[in-house]
Amino acid sequence: MAIVPLTVYTMLPNWPVLPLVASSLSVGAGQSMTAVADGVTFPLTGKEVIFILGGAAAHVLTIASRLDPFNRLGDITYNVAITTYCVLPMIQPGGYAAATGLCTIISDAGGTDVKFWCMRIPG
Repeated sequence: MAIVPLTVYTMLPNWPVLPLVASSLSVGAGQSMTAVADGVTFPLTGKEVIFILGGAAAHVLTIASRLDPFNRLGDITYNVAITTYCVLPMIQPGGYAAATGLCTIISDAGGTDVKFWCMRIPG
């Protein structure tokens, strides 16, 4: 299984320095998995919000789980419908960050048309 690192964008704080500079609010076109990668990974601090845009076909995504401080374990599986936006607030990192501090989201076969954005809340 190959995993693609996901770019993490930091949101502007409530009172950003003005004037805003060009592209300071841009987050790019989103990242996709490739033909050789069936997952994305990102550093999980508990301040991330993941945005997902479904592609031309429905796909099943799995957020790989790790044993949390309460000894709970269970992957999250989610069906992403065609061209649907999904938002996953990852504010409880205990059960989803590996020992490396990374969180991994895996797609079923053919998920190369699904787009991902990772936004980190400042502060």
